[in-house]
Amino acid sequence: WDNNMKLSNTPWYVNAKIYKGFINNTFSVTLEAKDLFNSSQNDAIMYNDAVHIVQKNFSPGRSVMLTLQYRFNTTHDRYRGTGAGNSEKSRF
Repeated sequence: WDNNMKLSNTPWYVNAKIYKGFINNTFSVTLEAKDLFNSSQNDAIMYNDAVHIVQKNFSPGRSVMLTLQYRFNTTHDRYRGTGAGNSEKSRF
């Protein structure tokens, strides 16, 4: 409540996420769902002497996302080089 305005929202919602990696996590699949029970709502009510305004948010907060991810160059050994720049370093 703020003088002549009331903002209300639902303080809870449930999200879920499932992750599975394949081939030493080179390829992964993620399935994510937001607001499973569609319980997240935001409303506003404004009061005045002659006017009573109610604003309701009817946009859905529920969503489902599927993410496919592939990682390039996932070798465990890093490139260490063969000293190709040693002649250049010795110039300095």
